[in-house]
Amino acid sequence: MRLVLHAGTHKTGTTSIQRVLADNRDWLRSRGLYYPDGGRIFRERTPHHQIAHGLKSADPVLHRASLDYIRQIRCNARDGETVIISSEPIYRHISGRADANNVSDEEYWARRRRYLEDVARALHEFDVEVLLFYRRVDDFAVSSYGESVRKGSWHGDFMDFIQRNSRRYEYDAQFSLFRSIFQRVVTRSYDDALSKGIIPVFFDTLGFPMPPIVADDWLRRTQHPRLLLWMARRGKVAKVKDLRDFISSDEASQIFSDKVGFWPSESVRNDFLQRYGAKPACDLTLPEVRLSDEEAQLIDSKFDRWIAERRRSVIMSPSWISSPTIEWSPLPSLRRLGAKWKRFKHRS
Repeated sequence: MRLVLHAGTHKTGTTSIQRVLADNRDWLRSRGLYYPDGGRIFRERTPHHQIAHGLKSADPVLHRASLDYIRQIRCNARDGETVIISSEPIYRHISGRADANNVSDEEYWARRRRYLEDVARALHEFDVEVLLFYRRVDDFAVSSYGESVRKGSWHGDFMDFIQRNSRRYEYDAQFSLFRSIFQRVVTRSYDDALSKGIIPVFFDTLGFPMPPIVADDWLRRTQHPRLLLWMARRGKVAKVKDLRDFISSDEASQIFSDKVGFWPSESVRNDFLQRYGAKPACDLTLPEVRLSDEEAQLIDSKFDRWIAERRRSVIMSPSWISSPTIEWSPLPSLRRLGAKWKRFKHRS
C-alpha cells in the first residue's frame, strides 16, 4: 500500500496543505486518498505532529502510542488507497531527548539517522514515498527566523539564529540521508511552485485532483524585520493579525515603512548561499535592519498605547453590549468540563 510521507520542509506552505487535506478529507477519500485524523489516540485533525514527536520521544508510552496509531491507520486503510502522513518536524527531529542544536555534528547525524530509521521501521508495512518541498535557503533562513521569533522560541538576532540552526539548511545532506533510508524520495521546489500555487503543485505531485475547498491564504509574508527584532527583545506579544493591524496603524506606520532586511551585506548573504550549494542571489540585498534601545522603547510605548486604545474601544463599543444575539450561558462550559472529567476518569 502506497504511503506518502510529506515531511516539509518547514516554511513551504505545509500548514495550508494540511488544512486543505483536513477540510477535504471525505472528498479525497472517495477518490482514493486517505488522510487520517488522530482517531482515539491523538485526536489531531490536521497535521500528524504527534506521530513525529512520539517516534522521537524517549518516553516509551508516547513511542508506543505512535506505533499504535500507525497500526490503526493500516487497519483503517482500504485496498488501493494512497495514505498520506504530513508532518514537517520529521525533517528536523533527532532521536532521543537531546536538543539538535546542542550536540556535535557527529552525534547529530547519528541521532538523525537513528530517528529516520525508527520512522521507516514504524512504516514498514507500507510502500513509503517521501515528499519534500525545498525553499531557497536564504529565504528559508529569514522565514524560519521570523516564525521562531513570533512563537517566542528565539530571542536573539538573525545571524546567531542561522548559525545555531545551520543543519536545517544542509539540503544535500538531509536529502542523502532520506534517500539512504527510504527507497523513493521526491523533491519539489517551493519557489518554482509559487507561480502555479503550492496547493495545485502538491496534489499534482500526488497524482490526485484538486479538492473543492482550498484555503486562499497559503502564501504568508514575513513580518517587517524591525518588528521581528523588537519582538525578539520583548517576547511573544500578540496574535499575527493584531501585529499586522498595529504596524499599519497611524501610531506605528512610519516606524515600519522602510525597506530593510536581515543580511549584514550582499557578500555575507552570498557566502551563506555558497556554503549550502545555492546560486548567488539575483535580487537586491536590502540594507541591514537596526534597532536601537531608544527605538525599542519607542515601539514599546506606541504598542502599549495602541493596545490600551483598542481595548477601550472594544469595551465602549455598543455592538456587543446591546446586541440581542449575543447571550452567554454557562452550560457549554460545564458540558466541556464534564467531558474532560469523563476522559480523565476513563484514562485513570
